[in-house]
Amino acid sequence: MQPELQPNWRALFLYLSYCRRYPRPAVLAGCFSICLALRDTIVPLLVALVLGRYIRSGRVDVNLLIFTALFQLLLIFLSHRTDKWGVSVLHNRVAKDLYEDSFNYLIHQDYAFFANRFSGSLVNQASRFAKAYTVFSDITFFDMLPLLFSVMIAVSVMIHYVPWIGLAILAVWLVAVGLVIYLGLNRCRCAGRLSPKKASRLASWLT
Repeated sequence: MQPELQPNWRALFLYLSYCRRYPRPAVLAGCFSICLALRDTIVPLLVALVLGRYIRSGRVDVNLLIFTALFQLLLIFLSHRTDKWGVSVLHNRVAKDLYEDSFNYLIHQDYAFFANRFSGSLVNQASRFAKAYTVFSDITFFDMLPLLFSVMIAVSVMIHYVPWIGLAILAVWLVAVGLVIYLGLNRCRCAGRLSPKKASRLASWLT
């Protein structure tokens, strides 16, 4: 028997299913994360190359400096566009659907459902559930995906210069990510196996 998904996992998969409704904004939002990753990896690398050539030869590589500036301007332009037509559009559409589906679910319940619950609390819970997507969207497209793409780009650059070091770092990174995921899943399973006796004791401590 498969363990029941924890509420946070259910919410995560639900948010992802809503994002799949709008593939074009979702792809553009992913491109926005790639732009952030390029800004954090490639631009510093280009600047380091300019400084390295200046230190070695005492001359500024004007062509590389101009290319770095133009590349930075291009990233700023693409980030603005993909944020406007990707992240913002996807956020507005998914949040709108979450609000509509949440309240449609509530208004189609029978009287007994509302008799045992405070209506104001239900509305607040539905509203918080929809608003939580904002946090999920910000973490995904501004933090998690840029970090993932940054690691991939950095490892690719390192493999290009020193293959064995790049591959070693990639292997260590994959093991670390797998370990974090494994421990996280185990923690969720352990949290779901709380015995009734322990649950009763925990409830008595809390009350």
